[in-house]
Amino acid sequence: MGGGGANMRRTWISILIASIALIGLQTPTALAEGGADSDPGDGDPGVSGVEGYFEGGGVFAGYQTPIVHSDGPGRPATGGDGPKYLCSFFIWDDGVGTDPAYGLIPGHYYVLRCHVEGEDELALNTPIILPYNPANPDGNLIVTQPEVDQAARNDLEFDAPGIETSPPVDKLVVGFETWFHNADTIDGRPALPVPTAKTASAGLLWATATAQPAFTDFDAGDDQPDSVFTCDEVVAPFDRYIDLESQRPDCARYAYQYSSNNDETPGATYTITAVVSYAVYLQTSANPNLVFQEELQGDTTELIATVTQLQAVIN
Repeated sequence: MGGGGANMRRTWISILIASIALIGLQTPTALAEGGADSDPGDGDPGVSGVEGYFEGGGVFAGYQTPIVHSDGPGRPATGGDGPKYLCSFFIWDDGVGTDPAYGLIPGHYYVLRCHVEGEDELALNTPIILPYNPANPDGNLIVTQPEVDQAARNDLEFDAPGIETSPPVDKLVVGFETWFHNADTIDGRPALPVPTAKTASAGLLWATATAQPAFTDFDAGDDQPDSVFTCDEVVAPFDRYIDLESQRPDCARYAYQYSSNNDETPGATYTITAVVSYAVYLQTSANPNLVFQEELQGDTTELIATVTQLQAVIN
């Protein structure tokens, strides 16, 4: 009986220790600069030294306001902006992400707490536990600056360039240069298409995306080694009344070495393609300076070309 009682006591002590350990594991710990010892119940939003998706670390701001889209720069009027919410992540498992140098780990669970700016009371039905997703960190509770930035970039529309040839595409000749020129114009001058600036906003957050054409990639379509080339020049249409040599493009030209239609493939054609690459910039409520973001390609222009072989006639 004595041995059985001792075994029973050891069993209950083991269960108690395991329960305490489990409770300690499930107690959220603030992700704070001082480490994992901060108390998430002290009203501190838990500012961290985390770098990455959120500017400034674990605290980020947003609004419960739909994103508004508009043309042109600057924040459009959105009516009632509503309160500004501040949200922050806290450690759920002391063994995960306690070192701010490693940042928040995608897929790992954290405690999210939100409150209205200037108030201590929790809001938005937080705290909640959710896996960290850099693309949607707050679980659709609020709209954040990175989401507004991306919305503005997504609104940009890239048109296909207006490209024409001299001679025309149905009169190209083997051995003679084909010149490519820009058919689009701005203020009467040849130009590449420039997308309209786009602005997105939510509450007091806004972002304006602009894009500038950088260069054009050409493909003459005949699969020869030098048939694919890149040009950063804008070329005016050929003018028969201006000196020929002065109009010769520095880059946008190509001489076909083989006909597209011959005895074996009568009526065959080459497909010429041209696509413009754009430098995309952002101005935001977080940083009103123009900042380069990425390089994007516009739509592709296709021209169907017939290239013939002229026969020399000697008298």
